[in-house]
Amino acid sequence: MFSYDNKCGIIDIDGNIVIEPIYEDMSYPSENLVVAEKSDGNFVILDITSGKEVGSIEGNETIPANEIYEISNPSVLFGDDADKYIGFSEGCIFMNITSYAKDLFEENYNTEYNSVCIDKTGKERFATKYKEMSSYNNGVAIGNYSDYYGAPMTLAGLDKDGKELWTVENVKEYESQSDGVIIYQDRDSSLYGAIDIKGNNVLKCEYEKLTRAGNGLIGFRKFGLWGYLDYKGNEVIKPQFNSAEMFKGGVALVKKEGEQYFINTKGETVIDNVGVGASYYSNGLIILDYVSVYDFEGNPVSLNNQSVDSNDRVSNALNYNGGKIIKEGATGSQKFYQVIKSE
Repeated sequence: MFSYDNKCGIIDIDGNIVIEPIYEDMSYPSENLVVAEKSDGNFVILDITSGKEVGSIEGNETIPANEIYEISNPSVLFGDDADKYIGFSEGCIFMNITSYAKDLFEENYNTEYNSVCIDKTGKERFATKYKEMSSYNNGVAIGNYSDYYGAPMTLAGLDKDGKELWTVENVKEYESQSDGVIIYQDRDSSLYGAIDIKGNNVLKCEYEKLTRAGNGLIGFRKFGLWGYLDYKGNEVIKPQFNSAEMFKGGVALVKKEGEQYFINTKGETVIDNVGVGASYYSNGLIILDYVSVYDFEGNPVSLNNQSVDSNDRVSNALNYNGGKIIKEGATGSQKFYQVIKSE
């Protein structure tokens, strides 16, 4: 997905425009589908491989669809970077219900309703009071509800018909992983625990802090120090770090006694004493001190004879589509980066 002159479109990895940038807004592309908002305020569902319309979401004779629904891009992060925004999953997508629609269509959307589940043709499956809905994972989508801002949350798993499969009460905050583990904080004790997508306990609510860590691991803090657990609660890497980040491509950036370095999932050092500008990506590249690029074994990586003049430039390219690096160009004021895949 790309933006040009404040309009959204779709571009493939070779730089070819699949869907022209003519849409006001667009959902995250997934299952080869996107919901796109037209200039008239209604929505179409597009096949991103062909650019063809496969469904539509219309308003009525007096108001457009965008005054009833909003494309959902919640701030709650679910697992890997691709899960930051909500797109189609298992043939469905969640959209927000606007406050205006709740007032106007009270018989359809009472004041408790916050989200609506729509299939790939644009047909509404169900409306629900739960908000910040995740994508479906094995038939279960996660959402939350509270009576008012700042009130304790109820966390719930919903099936394809909107039925509650399980709930967790008195939640202060939570985050999910794409492999189906939900980390949550109890509001009263401020301690953290974890459940799976079916609502079964994975980790008891007894940790100072838990956070998603990738590679089947959960980061945990104990007596002020960070380590890593597996989903059975076993200490894979004992708590010893002042800070510990998520694993990407099998490595994580950690800090201990003032030194920052990369470790693998066994806790072994991969690259030691790296600078404050270090960053790393799931496609197998590590950038150190803003200018040097290494693979996950610590070997320097050629950038196809292109200079690396800023961390932002490399970051934009690598985040775009994974590969070694980039051909850079511009159309008007819009910059773009084309990634050259690793061999």
